Amino acid sequence: MIKTVYLFLGPEEGKKKDEIKKIEKVLEKQFNDSIEKHIFYPFENKLTDIVSIMRNGSLFSSHKYIIINNAEEIKKKSDIDLLIEICKKPVIGNTLVLRSNNNSIDKKVEKVIPKDNKIIFWEMFENQKKSWITSYFSKYKQRINPNAIDHLLEMVDNNTQELKNACEKI
Repeated sequence: MIKTVYLFLGPEEGKKKDEIKKIEKVLEKQFNDSIEKHIFYPFENKLTDIVSIMRNGSLFSSHKYIIINNAEEIKKKSDIDLLIEICKKPVIGNTLVLRSNNNSIDKKVEKVIPKDNKIIFWEMFENQKKSWITSYFSKYKQRINPNAIDHLLEMVDNNTQELKNACEKI
């Protein structure tokens, strides 16, 4: 069951991106590919404009999937109050994802989002990275030398999105 408001936090971008994609696929299936997807950044868009898009109907889709990246940058009191209002009483026909690389956003906003809808995506532990790379190559019926894994880990940031990008190049 898709919820109306999510809060995805933490530095692990790959798993966060996968979860966002999973929600999108469920929505597409539920609404017969008739969803409208919007991605916003607080430094590019006013929150009032984002909420206006959420509240206005659409001629071409039956559901809107709204993602607000860098949600930790929403700090203005009027914006916080508006976001709290939207989280408490979600607009029907919308799914909202608040996304941040930080481990938290404004506490007043976090407080109104149900705990089941909040996920913190942590970086992998050192002992998980090698097996992640090995399983990635196994998925494509390939093997990778342990020395190559060590070299790859020295060159890549600690998140699955960066590891996946590096592995795809190999």
